[in-house]
Amino acid sequence: MLSLQYMEETEISGLVQILLNLSTSPDWCTRHGALLGLSSISMHSPSKLCHLASFPSLVDLLKDSLKDDKVLDQVARLVCFNCYSVLCVTHLCFVKFPVREVATRTLGRILCFQLQSETGISQLVQLLVLALRDDSSEVRRRSLSCFKAAAKVHNWSLYLIVRW
Repeated sequence: MLSLQYMEETEISGLVQILLNLSTSPDWCTRHGALLGLSSISMHSPSKLCHLASFPSLVDLLKDSLKDDKVLDQVARLVCFNCYSVLCVTHLCFVKFPVREVATRTLGRILCFQLQSETGISQLVQLLVLALRDDSSEVRRRSLSCFKAAAKVHNWSLYLIVRW
C-alpha cells in the first residue's frame, strides 16, 4: 500500500496523471478503480492534490464522471419453495452508478478542504448541485452528505455560495 505522506510531489503528480489517464478507459471497472484512487488521495492528502498542476484536469474529469453510464449488476439469488425443496435460480438486475458516486464523494472531500483554506469553491458547489439532480438516489444521497460535511467545516461560506 502506498503511503502518500512519504511520497514526493513528483511521485504524487505522476500517480495522479496515471489515474487521470486510467479514468478515461472504456471499461467502467477501470474508471471506477482510478476514481477510487483519486478519492483516496483526496481523503489522505487533499493539499497535495489541490496544489498539483493537473488539478483543473481532475475537476474536469470529476465533472465528466458525473455523467457516467449506469452499470447493471446481475445477482443470482436462490429461492426455496416451501414444501417441495425445489430450488430455483432467479437473476435480479440492479442499476448502479459507482463511478458517479465516487466522483461525487471526491468532489465533496475537495470542497471540504478548500472551504478550510477559503479558496475558490463555486465550481465544486455547482457540480455537487448537479449531482443532486442525478437519477440515482445513491448519488443524490452522497451529494447531500458532501454538503452536510462541508457545512460542518465552514457553513457561512457555503451558505453565501449556494444562495448566490
